[in-house]
Amino acid sequence: MVQQAIVDPIDTFERLVSQGGDRFQRCLAGPPAAIPSYWRGMKGHILFEKIAGQVDVEKTIALALHGDGAPTTRVEGLFTVSWGSMHAMTSGTIEESRHIFAIVRKSDLGDGALDLAFKRLAWSMNALLQGRMPACDWLGRKHTDAGRELAHGYTAACMHLKGDWELFLLLPGPEVPCPYQRAQHVLVVFGISQSAGVDLHEWKSRCWLAARLA
Repeated sequence: MVQQAIVDPIDTFERLVSQGGDRFQRCLAGPPAAIPSYWRGMKGHILFEKIAGQVDVEKTIALALHGDGAPTTRVEGLFTVSWGSMHAMTSGTIEESRHIFAIVRKSDLGDGALDLAFKRLAWSMNALLQGRMPACDWLGRKHTDAGRELAHGYTAACMHLKGDWELFLLLPGPEVPCPYQRAQHVLVVFGISQSAGVDLHEWKSRCWLAARLA
């Protein structure tokens, strides 16, 4: 199996929180009062209600995942997965508000490679929501860092998914014959669209989102 380099969101998140000041504002927190304002606007939404007990409306950063595949000059196409703060997207530049998780060569996307990458990403996102290092790593191995408080008490919740058509076809999720129908299910599970006729209870247990809908 081809090895894939990643940038762990926990490391990036903790570094940005530790730096504080203007960089913290531009990369994570956004303008003053942006964090509590966001959570007030999410009240009543299914994703917020599922994690309301874990959200500190002053210190939980709402995150968005972004996936995009694109052709590149002189080399094979690349698929990029990044994440960013919903609060900082209007105040920081793209370079400041989007943080790389992985850049994958499209030739390496087969054989479940992307599924493994997203499982690794899900582990980090769930840890950021809990605010503490889990007892085991994403492969179930115990480690000495278990229980450590992350990011000086700041937490993060993955609330949005953005991407092109290719992302929704590649994401782990329900096996349905029609690509359009599959994309709709993924959108609904991630809270981006409330399309009629979709049974959330049927699909939510297969979603690895940090909100832990299951």
